[in-house]
Amino acid sequence: MAHGILIPLSNTEAELQRSGSLPGQKTDFMIGGVARWSTCWSSSQRECDMAYASDDSTLVSAIGTDRMGSSLLSYLSKRCGADHCAVFVMKPHALTNRIAASLDGTETARQRAQLLAASRYWRHDEGLSHVRNAKQELGLIHCDMNDLKSPQLRHEIYYDVAERLLLFGRPLAPSAIVISVVRTSGRNEFKDNHVNDLQNSTALLMAAVAKHIEYCDCREDAGRALSSLEQIERCIHGTQLLTRREAEVCARTVYGMSTVGIAHALDVGEESVKTYRRRAYEKLGIGSSREVVSWYLTQWSQIGH
Repeated sequence: MAHGILIPLSNTEAELQRSGSLPGQKTDFMIGGVARWSTCWSSSQRECDMAYASDDSTLVSAIGTDRMGSSLLSYLSKRCGADHCAVFVMKPHALTNRIAASLDGTETARQRAQLLAASRYWRHDEGLSHVRNAKQELGLIHCDMNDLKSPQLRHEIYYDVAERLLLFGRPLAPSAIVISVVRTSGRNEFKDNHVNDLQNSTALLMAAVAKHIEYCDCREDAGRALSSLEQIERCIHGTQLLTRREAEVCARTVYGMSTVGIAHALDVGEESVKTYRRRAYEKLGIGSSREVVSWYLTQWSQIGH
């Protein structure tokens, strides 16, 4: 099968619903601009969707956790027999690997993905070139590995790959998210129903992966947000909701200092610290140190860090 882009005429299930194409009506799919096949949303399809519901739930529950890679691969393996998967964020001049997993438990997928992202080889990957040039928001590319022109890609990265599917979307526009789904040599090829199944899942997969990436990035940012007392204090002062002393006490509370520690640092009594904290909490409508941390992180995120 030559490289081609598999594109639903409507990109998401919601759009299909609005257009009257769900369920029981025929929806055409296109590959490379030419009609490839049609599928009918029958009762058996709905039963299959119900059987997949628990997989969807497992995938969504893994968002933001270390289980995301294995959950994504399990999801893909059940649908098309994937051996490896990797998730990339592609910008015009950079490719970053965010997730990688191998069914055999090895580091094969991670090593392959990191080598691809770290080298210039990805610019010569025909499948990724299709993604880069695609105009639509969601799509799927079925890659024939015999079409690879780069000997480096063929011998150093895809040496044991028989087939590859690339699912892509732009929920983090202008960057594209690319999910690479791989079958190794010796396995049967992806069937039309496998490709169709993944096509129907693309919107869900893109949403889940995008949310996972956003969550992980925010978690890393939050760690930086809490590591500098000066930054915390500047942010809280900037809200202009508290007096100087109240802001100083809240900043040190967010930073993790005890009442005794705050009193010593500000050269005031412990009762004064408690009074400033109580007044600040009343003004902010909160009641605990955990809530003041949450309030601070909200303020911090809103000022563009």
